[in-house]
Order: sequence, then structure tokens, then C-alpha cells
Amino acid sequence: LYRFTVQLNGLLVEQSQNDKHHPVILFYSSTQPAKRTNAIYLICAWQVLEMKRSPEQAFYGFQYYLDHDEDEDDSTVMHSFFLIV
Repeated sequence: LYRFTVQLNGLLVEQSQNDKHHPVILFYSSTQPAKRTNAIYLICAWQVLEMKRSPEQAFYGFQYYLDHDEDEDDSTVMHSFFLIV
């Protein structure tokens, strides 16, 4: 989590210096459930630590995965989540 936070904060600073109006960082993960879960954990924990959001607020955009039937194969579907920093 520490390394992820340092890297993401560094990218945000770099992007904000390069594009002051709309800095964009694309964060994606594997379609493998364990890696996807880890990616969601990292971005949610970062939001709690750095943006002072509640865990519920941080996880809100990922709620789909709690409600989603795990037997369905959606590995070919691209999901987008908006995070405003």
C-alpha cells in the first residue's frame, strides 16, 4: 500500500504539472479475480488515506462486484469507474 500510494501521488503531481486543467491517470488491472480484488483494495485504501473518504465512499464505484454473479464470465467486458481527485 505504501509503494502504491507513493507512486500514485507522484503520478498525480506529475500530471497536474503537465496538464493543469484535466490530469488523467488510467488505472487498470487483470481480469483475474484475485488481482482485480487487490487493485480495488489499493485504490480504495488510497482514497481513505489520501482523500479522507470513508470506506463506503471509496468502495461505492466498485459496488458492482459485490452484487455481481461470480459465475458469469464478464472477462471480455471493460468496466470504467470514475474517481475525481
